[in-house]
Amino acid sequence: MSELALRERERLGELEAVIERGVQTFVEVGEALMEIRDSRLYKQTHSSFESYLRQRWNISRPRGYQLIDAAKLSTTVDTPVENERRARALKLATALPESETDDWETRDDPPALPVSEDDFQKAVTDALTLFGWRWVHFRPARTLRGWRTALSGSPGYPDLTAVRGDRVIFIELKAQRGELRDEQREWFSALGATGCVEVHCWRPSDWAEIEELIR
Repeated sequence: MSELALRERERLGELEAVIERGVQTFVEVGEALMEIRDSRLYKQTHSSFESYLRQRWNISRPRGYQLIDAAKLSTTVDTPVENERRARALKLATALPESETDDWETRDDPPALPVSEDDFQKAVTDALTLFGWRWVHFRPARTLRGWRTALSGSPGYPDLTAVRGDRVIFIELKAQRGELRDEQREWFSALGATGCVEVHCWRPSDWAEIEELIR
């Protein structure tokens, strides 16, 4: 084995040791995975970074890249990011004007975020995918009568339906100041009356609760 290959294998071992310790230190894990990817150290044992994640660590590609993104994000604030929930919430803040995020890193909990429903929906669906949920969203399309969602039946159906194991959840997503319409309330009432599904209306300020519910 060449001296270069030996140094690479030694460095791979050092970085993997970080990951093995890293259940509590996601920033170090993300930084280690980023170096393994960028330096192509995974080629010591695997043909691709994705197969390395899956076979060496039983980590999906989205999960691996989320750890990398969270680690990169943690270096953009003066106060160290203490946990992954805060890092993901910080990522939502990038959609806000700078004046609204001036004191973000100094607060114990993320503030209520007036981000758009589209940005919020992307964060929620990414989290659902990360935690192993199957979900569906019916996207609206522009028509001569404005934006319409191609569904027959009663209007007001929730934005997302998600299933994992024996849990089924219906989710309506709103911007921070958004309110449920009457037809949406009727759907919530009808679904809740079944007693066998979960029904939620989520806003960006609910992020901590959202993660607790879908983990």
